[in-house]
Amino acid sequence: MSEADITKRIREERNGVRVITRLIFIKFLYTGMGVIEASKNVGVAKRVGYQWIKRWNESSYDGLTPIFAGGKLGKLSMEQKDELKALLQAKDLWYLKDIVDLITTKFSVEYSERQIRRILKSFKMTHTKPYRVYYNKPDDADKKLKKLDNVNPSESIIGFFDEATPQTSSNTVRMWSFGKPTIRKNTTKFRANTFRF
Repeated sequence: MSEADITKRIREERNGVRVITRLIFIKFLYTGMGVIEASKNVGVAKRVGYQWIKRWNESSYDGLTPIFAGGKLGKLSMEQKDELKALLQAKDLWYLKDIVDLITTKFSVEYSERQIRRILKSFKMTHTKPYRVYYNKPDDADKKLKKLDNVNPSESIIGFFDEATPQTSSNTVRMWSFGKPTIRKNTTKFRANTFRF
């Protein structure tokens, strides 16, 4: 391919900036520039420049097209990730350390905490502080309250207890869960509880 053909290719190139940069590099070589100087002019290391020359000599223009291998395969297969998700769904709340231990013992795979966070986010898990709910609160408390709609107001008095519980320890620990996390606690264990009717 002549220098004029390379110049024409640069003007008409539609395969992106990477190929244009490589064509410019080759054109610099055609003008008598050395590999080190040509590499510096297009902003690559001389090692990369030598790779481009090798590919150009082997395949001409086709050798300049980038080849993407698709990236490194994950350590867990899709089936294993599905199994992990099912295991995580079986329990409401998870500490990150517990998930790390689960992956290590169940699948004999080690991930960084950062990578595990990415996997959990891909599962649509949330990472937040759980909302505290009094452990003795009935699950159907809302239904029981709605039943009071049928009560005659002139014959009944309805009162509500409100409990204030100053925390002796802050609720700053975030946990992983699917959906909005709640945690049941016995709030009466604190001596600072205050009730109001």
